[in-house]
Amino acid sequence: MVKGLVRVWNVWRCLLQAVVVLYFSILSISSIYADPVKVFVDEAYPPYMYSRSNVATGLYPDVVAAVFASIGRDTSVSALPWKRALRMGEAGVGGVAGIYKNQERLAIYDYSDPLYEEKLVLYVKKGHAFAYSNLADLKGKSVGLNFGWSYGDAIDSARTSGLFWADDSVKNNVANFRKLIGERIDCFIVDELAARRIISQQGFNGLVEQLDIPVSVNAGYLVFSKALKQKELIDAFNKAMEQLRHEGTYEVIVDSVIQ
Repeated sequence: MVKGLVRVWNVWRCLLQAVVVLYFSILSISSIYADPVKVFVDEAYPPYMYSRSNVATGLYPDVVAAVFASIGRDTSVSALPWKRALRMGEAGVGGVAGIYKNQERLAIYDYSDPLYEEKLVLYVKKGHAFAYSNLADLKGKSVGLNFGWSYGDAIDSARTSGLFWADDSVKNNVANFRKLIGERIDCFIVDELAARRIISQQGFNGLVEQLDIPVSVNAGYLVFSKALKQKELIDAFNKAMEQLRHEGTYEVIVDSVIQ
């Protein structure tokens, strides 16, 4: 009789332990998914991503927040100097939005579908235009770039090979426009929409001009370090973003930011 009671007690104790383990496992998983998704963006790349009153704003923060909200996930988007944002992403502190794709980064990050396609163009000082059809035409020229940025494999490779002299001593496009007007660089590479906004806001009209042929078209993405193993989350994000496109919500967001 006693042995039977002991046996029953041992069975119940094992079941109780299993229930406790299961309870805390579910609680742990729930807390993980209840936490906001941390995402980092550049603090100085309007209209795509920038800091306004210490709040991350622009196209990429808005799209990321809207897509995650549609699947019931809160987000915490922080605007930082781009180099620091990349370091946070590589360290697995959170995701990075608005990042371009290149071979080096493909080894570090898992990528979402494109958030938006940016057209990169060349600007020169007014009256200093030159014939441009491909990257080879930049040979020997001083080209302004933003510190810490990758502009895609083709431009990065041309830079590394020494085809042109890359001046990345400043961190944003406004500073590069000023260098261009001051004739400290021959030209600089910039997103077309971002450039138009800066020219209008800074009163650079009549001082600079855009060359006709784009340098490249680069998509901005949301990425997470491979170490975070967030492919399932990215898949859910991609499906939700496609649904927002289908509903027309995505275009409303784009139109509200890029004017």
